[in-house]
Order: sequence, then C-alpha cells, then structure tokens
Amino acid sequence: MGILKLKNWARVATIAASLMDVIFELWASLTAKAALDWLSPLYPYRYSPYEITIYTLLFISVHAFIIWYLTRPHVRQAFEHKANASVKAQAERLRSFQV
Repeated sequence: MGILKLKNWARVATIAASLMDVIFELWASLTAKAALDWLSPLYPYRYSPYEITIYTLLFISVHAFIIWYLTRPHVRQAFEHKANASVKAQAERLRSFQV
C-alpha cells in the first residue's frame, strides 16, 4: 500500500527486496542442479537446465525492470515530492496550533 501512496520508504524497500530476490535467484539457479539431483526421487518431473535458465532470466529481467523504473529521476522525484509535501503539511498544522 505504501508504494501506491507514493511513500519513499516503500520505493526504497521495493528496490532492496528486488535486489535480494535477484541475488537469491542467481544463487538458486547455480545450485539447482545439485538440489534437483538430490530431490529427484521425490519429484517425478525433472526440470531441464534450459527451463531453469529461462525462468531465471525472466525472473531477473522483471526485477531489473522494477529497479530501473523506481530509480528513474521522474519516479524518484514523485516519491520525494510526496514526502516533502507531507512534511510541509505537518509543519503548517503545527504552526496553526501555536499561539
């Protein structure tokens, strides 16, 4: 909900989560063959290396787009402008209560 309300903390958290997802996905794709060999008796379907690679590239490209978009100057400015506007509104409310 914070990202829809243009909260800057939500933009930063989304960027951080996307970076962590990319790192985890790279690690998971590199260790997938060993994990699949170990789990093969439990699962009848075996993923091919091509399927894993395609999934990894698709996953990373979506997160790369999210990171790229949220770091664009006009998007960053929209989030920061919203944050500055709320701080100014709070300051005005505090000034109106002063006698």
